[in-house]
Amino acid sequence: KVIPGSVDAHPTELALVVNYVVQSAGEGGQSAFGDKKAMQRLIRVKSLGGDTDLSALAQEIISKCKLIPASRLQQVEQQLYCLQRRVISESAGDIGRSRRQQIEESQRWDSEQPQAADVDEPVSMDAVDQYIELLYEEIPDKIRGTRCILNLTRVPENMEALVENEALMSALSRVLREDGKRSMELVTNIIHTFFCFSNYSDFHPYITTNKVGDMCLKIIEQEIARHALWNDDLEQFRAKADQNPGNKEYAREVDHETQRMQKMLQKQDRLLFVTFHLLLNLAEDLMIEVKMVKRKIVDTLVVMLSRDTTELLVLVGTFLKKLSIFRENTDAMVQNPDFLPGLGHALDVGAAAAASPLVSAALRLVINLAHDPQFRDGFVKQGLCARLVDILAANQHRVLCMSALYMLTAEDRTRSLLTYTDLVPLPPTPRPQQPRS
Repeated sequence: KVIPGSVDAHPTELALVVNYVVQSAGEGGQSAFGDKKAMQRLIRVKSLGGDTDLSALAQEIISKCKLIPASRLQQVEQQLYCLQRRVISESAGDIGRSRRQQIEESQRWDSEQPQAADVDEPVSMDAVDQYIELLYEEIPDKIRGTRCILNLTRVPENMEALVENEALMSALSRVLREDGKRSMELVTNIIHTFFCFSNYSDFHPYITTNKVGDMCLKIIEQEIARHALWNDDLEQFRAKADQNPGNKEYAREVDHETQRMQKMLQKQDRLLFVTFHLLLNLAEDLMIEVKMVKRKIVDTLVVMLSRDTTELLVLVGTFLKKLSIFRENTDAMVQNPDFLPGLGHALDVGAAAAASPLVSAALRLVINLAHDPQFRDGFVKQGLCARLVDILAANQHRVLCMSALYMLTAEDRTRSLLTYTDLVPLPPTPRPQQPRS
């Protein structure tokens, strides 16, 4: 029995990848439970050009390939459109080879459909060897295997046996290194597994031995580049729509791409959150933190300040606060032109969402940095003191706000600028009443 799957654009070649599952049939034609095998078939479309009729080509492919049901016509046409855009971009020479490869990978990533089946599959420590074997199969099996392993790590009693399993740790790190660009769900499962281990300091040597920290930094760099390409892609759609204001098709394309990007960003933010959290846990060791600093972790965290996910921003603020106790890290933050705008963005997101942990993390970072004259000067020039006054006026984090404002008013010039805000008319912070003896 053949079960049709998704149809994706090949990440590097001019071809479609048809995914399907072959399931053995038991007696009486009944499906045999568990006897499934994921398969793929490659359909090359060498004749595809910039002026090809995609609808006609999609119908021709479906009529010739029995593995694709007629109901997938729109999906086939969409993937052909992705391939056609690649052909047009390459022929026009708009982008270089490395940039083109990243776009292709991001489209392959986007076309991935997470398989919700088996999410609640029961797991057992007795089946660990079977889960390891799945890590040597195709991507769907690797996802299933890593999901099962992740579910095992959620039980504290299993942690020691799992982390001491050399075959398991080696297989997980190998898959992360080799297949890190092929499936976001796969990468997230593996990083989350290592994150569970990283919550225990005794297990950190097992993580560092497998060079997980190095791979985490590479994954973050990869995701930052991917995000930039997504933005460029979306801007191209918007520019096309602006040039043709009366064309409803272009407007629909912009809406579709915007919604698609939002879904991709949600997945990406989940991956970034668990990756940074893993690095933060490993940074308990000062020597490892120094290695991260040499790999420009400060600048990487500053880039993350422009995101909109509250949980990720809280984590980034906490990480930056930890790093800010060293002078060289403070200098790196202050000298980064994107830092103060990003800090203001984090304060705005926290205040708008009434996210107390985010506002608290941002204020504590401000207090740590307010000892630096260059930071104080830049903070005032950016008009960020008014943000603190607004938070103070909302009766939130009064002690932290007053502490930050106290540090920022260490100079006469800064104090004079605060007279143009609403700080002076605010009622004083009430002192706590002492209990009667």
